[in-house]
Amino acid sequence: MGDTGKIWNERKFKHVTETDQIFEFKIEADRILCFFFVGRRLILTHGFKKASDRTPK
Repeated sequence: MGDTGKIWNERKFKHVTETDQIFEFKIEADRILCFFFVGRRLILTHGFKKASDRTPK
């Protein structure tokens, strides 16, 4: 995505339910939360290991 500006695999990048504008990158059991900012910039906030089926609040 950083090279082309397009999301090629929508299963690895998706909108987090019950939020307005938070998205997550999925890499195996790891997750990186992010959001879009002015000028089509993507801000990565932090990463964590996901231990259950739901993303923690």
